[in-house]
Amino acid sequence: MARNVYGLDLGTYDIKIFDKKKDRIWHAKNVIAMKDKKYIFSVGDDAYEMYEKAPGNIQIIFPMKNGVIARFDDMQYLLGDLLKEERTFVRGAEYVIAVPTDVTEVEKKAFYDLVLHSEAKAKSVRIVERGLADGLGLGIDVLEEPGAFIANLGGGTTELSMVIFHYLVHIKIKICLENIKLKTKDVRNDNVYFSLC
Repeated sequence: MARNVYGLDLGTYDIKIFDKKKDRIWHAKNVIAMKDKKYIFSVGDDAYEMYEKAPGNIQIIFPMKNGVIARFDDMQYLLGDLLKEERTFVRGAEYVIAVPTDVTEVEKKAFYDLVLHSEAKAKSVRIVERGLADGLGLGIDVLEEPGAFIANLGGGTTELSMVIFHYLVHIKIKICLENIKLKTKDVRNDNVYFSLC
């Protein structure tokens, strides 16, 4: 019996889990409600229902910030809870995690450790840059594609990628309250910064 493969997209506000065997995607809010700053009250969609409505002793926490893990322990608890909740995740499955293209090696390791040491008991964990994962998810042959422009519109960040014969040219847009910052990065690690007011 072949092992199943799960794809994870851990966004700032949403978590998407793709089950290859069932060809199905689950969505959940990436949120935790904590009571008195020490007890987890609820997670996921239930916690999001309390967002901006919770009483003073319940804090609503988003464990991801700008596409990376900001609160590792909270994110690990949330992921473990999602894997248990009415889903029949097979232990020993393979996991592929889509990570933002411009994250550091330390941030990639945090994604890797999050899944490897979770309730999933993963057989293997692979890290894929989000632009390539998006291309594969769209059915694009990223090794042979002469050129494809891919937009990933997220809650905290928006990534624009161009896949050209397996090379990835990446543009990330962070929307701030005061200004918009455009950052581009290509496969040779050349950075160009733009700032719009």
